[in-house]
Amino acid sequence: MSIFKHSEGVVTQVWRDVNTLEEFNDKYTGVTDVEEGDAIVGQLWDGTNLTDPPVQITSDMIGSERDRRIALGFAFDGNTFQADDGSLRKINGAATGAIIAKSLGADGASTNWADGGTEFSWVATDNTIVPMSPDTVLMFGMAAMAHVDAHTKAARVLKDAPAADYADDAHWPTGI
Repeated sequence: MSIFKHSEGVVTQVWRDVNTLEEFNDKYTGVTDVEEGDAIVGQLWDGTNLTDPPVQITSDMIGSERDRRIALGFAFDGNTFQADDGSLRKINGAATGAIIAKSLGADGASTNWADGGTEFSWVATDNTIVPMSPDTVLMFGMAAMAHVDAHTKAARVLKDAPAADYADDAHWPTGI
């Protein structure tokens, strides 16, 4: 047991060298607003109970949750694909390559458009090899963009009005 001082409902000081208010009053004279209890400085005191203060939700915390959820991946054409920063850069590069290939006359529906006519494919999270035409790669890039955009917008809403349960699925886009 310890003795704590409080001010405006917040524990401001704790003494652990005494066990009762009587011992405290004998040792420390003139100190007011003290109570018995196992308190930690900063805890809240409502006159009966000690509680921890609410966690202050920061923009960085919400941004980290957004990034974590983006990196979980996204669904496209019946498969799930990675969406970490490196994967998103590669998807962007593939979409750029698909645009260039189409502008140079590649058949938008053929999967044999990359590296001098070899089949282009992407590896899904379950290691399935997914052949993709230039048109499919462009839609794939759009799906990745939509995945990032939906999470970015959800994070923006939370940053404007932080919720203690910001990591709860209810605040974020559904599905991968």
